[in-house]
Amino acid sequence: MPLVSTLVDYLVVEKLVKPGYYVGVLFSQGPVFFKVLSREILEYTYTVSNVPSRTVTNEWIEPVDDMNRRILEPEQDKYVLQVMFGIRPALMRVYLQFPPRVDRWSLRGTRKPGGPTGYVDGFMSPYDNPSIRSELWCWKDLYPAFMLYNDHDETMNAILKFYVAKIKYKIIRDRDTIKAFIEDKRRCHKWSFLEPYDIPEWLMELVGAEVIEYGKSLWEER
Repeated sequence: MPLVSTLVDYLVVEKLVKPGYYVGVLFSQGPVFFKVLSREILEYTYTVSNVPSRTVTNEWIEPVDDMNRRILEPEQDKYVLQVMFGIRPALMRVYLQFPPRVDRWSLRGTRKPGGPTGYVDGFMSPYDNPSIRSELWCWKDLYPAFMLYNDHDETMNAILKFYVAKIKYKIIRDRDTIKAFIEDKRRCHKWSFLEPYDIPEWLMELVGAEVIEYGKSLWEER
């Protein structure tokens, strides 16, 4: 749905990248850099009912809209999504995972949810004012799923509010520019996954393996 224009919405949107910004996303093979050409701001709420006390949901959840489309996966590869989300109630923990579209039984980076680390809760990222602690970057074929852990003494409903910047972008392949980004000589918003995830094949082909390998070698030298 279109973003409602409120003061809180404005404050959250100000945290999202704007047209003209440069972004670098680090994959296991190396970083991908791009320029934000345009963006559309969207807002979604998603409810998970009856999460039992002191336990996690039974399965990984992929949020969908009323038409059963994943709200955290771009529908076309010409888009990338920057996402921030808030959580209510505050003692509800969100554990994230980026599954591939296929091979669902061998998810890379799978860990046991419910532990003391690797989560975002409503104190870190409040429902009414999501923080950069919840920031995600989502691509075609690389989108998040989540599990919830209820740290309350009773069964509770969890509500997540997603702020999404739907971005058209231009890939940066110039090596001098990439070097300047990595060495912090040019301004660039850098982000990496909590765990290393592989770059989608289509994106590898679009950017070029040599460009990504070059960026990785510089990144590791920092």
